[in-house]
Formats: sequence, C-alpha cells, structure tokens
Amino acid sequence: MTQRTTVVTLPLELRVIETDHTYPVKDDIWSNWYTFGLRAFERLRDELKQEGRPITSFATTGTSNGIDAIAASLVFENLQEVALIDLDERVVPVAKQNYLRYFSGKNVSAFAGSLLEPLVEKGITADLIYANLPILPNGGDLIQGYRRSSRYEKGLFAQAKTEDWIKNYLLEPYYALLLQAKDVLTPRGSVICSIGGRIPYSVIEQVIEKAGFKTQKLLTGFKVQTEPWEVLPGCADAEKDGVTFDFYRYDEAVAALRNHRLSSGKILEEPFMDLNKEELKKIIEPYKITAKQAHEMYLKNNYAKIGHVVHIVRAMKKD
Repeated sequence: MTQRTTVVTLPLELRVIETDHTYPVKDDIWSNWYTFGLRAFERLRDELKQEGRPITSFATTGTSNGIDAIAASLVFENLQEVALIDLDERVVPVAKQNYLRYFSGKNVSAFAGSLLEPLVEKGITADLIYANLPILPNGGDLIQGYRRSSRYEKGLFAQAKTEDWIKNYLLEPYYALLLQAKDVLTPRGSVICSIGGRIPYSVIEQVIEKAGFKTQKLLTGFKVQTEPWEVLPGCADAEKDGVTFDFYRYDEAVAALRNHRLSSGKILEEPFMDLNKEELKKIIEPYKITAKQAHEMYLKNNYAKIGHVVHIVRAMKKD
C-alpha cells in the first residue's frame, strides 16, 4: 500500500499519512470538509462552555484519514475517549496512526464498520458524534481506491423503514445514522451532521425531527463541488417528481459574495461563514442551477467550477 505524508492546516500545520484508499486531502484548504467541521466544533465548544458541559467522548464515522478526530481533539480540551469508524478496513489503521501521532495520551478505539454499527454492538457511548456522509444515489464505486472509504452499507437502511421522501432527497444514510445514534449518545449528547446544501434546509430539518432529534444550525458556508464526475450524474438522475438539487456557478457566486459588505463594513472571504443561510443564498441566487444543468455544464467543460452551500447542523436528543 503506497503511503505519502500530507501537510494540513488546522489552523496549525499537521502532517498526516494518506494512502490510495483514504479520501484525498485537497490542496485548497476550503475545498476540504474538515475545515468546516473545525469551525463547527469551535462554535459548539463556546456554547457548551457557557452551559458548563464539557465534551469528554467523541465518535466519528466515515473518518477515512482521521483528520476530523484530530480537529475535535484540538478544540475540545477535555476530550479523553475517541472512536474512529470507517467502512473500509484498509483506512482504519491509517486514521488511528494519524490521530495517535498528536494525541497519544487519549483512549482511542478504531473500527471497520458502517455508520455507528460497531459502537452499537459494543455498547460504546459518546457525548458527540460527527458525520460527513456521502449523498450519492448509486453509492459510487465501493471497491476502487478511496471511493470505498467513508461509504456505508445500505443493508442497514432496511431496519430504518425510511419513507420515500427521505430516499428521494438522498438523506437515507443520515436518517439511519440518527436512529443508531439514540443508542450511542450520552443523555445530553448530540450529532454534528455535515451536509451539502444541495438539499433544501427545510428537508434536512424534517429528517432530523423525524428521527427524534431537535435541530440547531451551527454554520453555513460555500465550497466548490469536489469529485463532480461522481456526484453530478447521480444527483441529475435523482431529479424527478419535484425533487431538485441546488448547485451554483462557482466563480460567479464567489465574485458576488466577495463584493458583498457586511453591516460592519467587513468584506466577505472564503468560505463565507459570516452569513446565515438566508443571506448567503439570496446573494448567490442568480447563479443557481439544477443538478442536470450542473452536469451538462461539467460535460461541456471539465474545468468548470460548480459550487454548493454547506450546512453544519447539530442534532440534539429530545428531553
């Protein structure tokens, strides 16, 4: 197995091992999901400090290279127990090695499995769960390279009895995850879901509520669509019966956001997390396109940049 060392910024520079099977770190920092996760962790930490509620246990599923767990441990200073999960057994030891390079004193467990299944089976609990799951109709190629990493076994969904509207918006993995989370979270625990805003936010809220959780928005941002050749065809095929997915002409949307001034006079900078979801989407509305249009745009020019909104949402157990 080929290994390489990559430098990532979180915000300090860290070195992590990557392989052909881990999800690749992007050169542009804001093209990576872990940077949004880090900011969400910081906002949640500040809120919980006011409530006097430390996070001492953390689990992440679909971790791939383990950077999300490293970010969590940098932010939550009381964190002692960490669980790393990925479907691809080839990346699990890599994730654990990366994590222990910086946090050798923590109690770390690493499992190969789908969603939270290993934790449910072993009775392991966590104060906070982080999930950045792929939203793909066809699941991609689960055998070749990194595409298996961070995926999930669809057989778990049979137990979830998912309604059609959840399937149509490709949120089945998050719904199944949240149902499992009820058996994993500590009494006042919560799940942080990193979801591409291609899906209406109201639908995301409905899925979380349907699973038995309350919703809190942690942040909204904007990023380029990575792996467009994998994401766009499936989303385009799934656009039917009134279901659409929101994408944006990236360069034009970014130009509009950079030209926007906050009431304080501050100029917006990537990844544009200073706006709420309504403000952000209003600015970039003129550049919105459907998945079908985005796919056609990409087929005409493989170098064309397509963007999407980012939603980082906290799902909290209901009292």
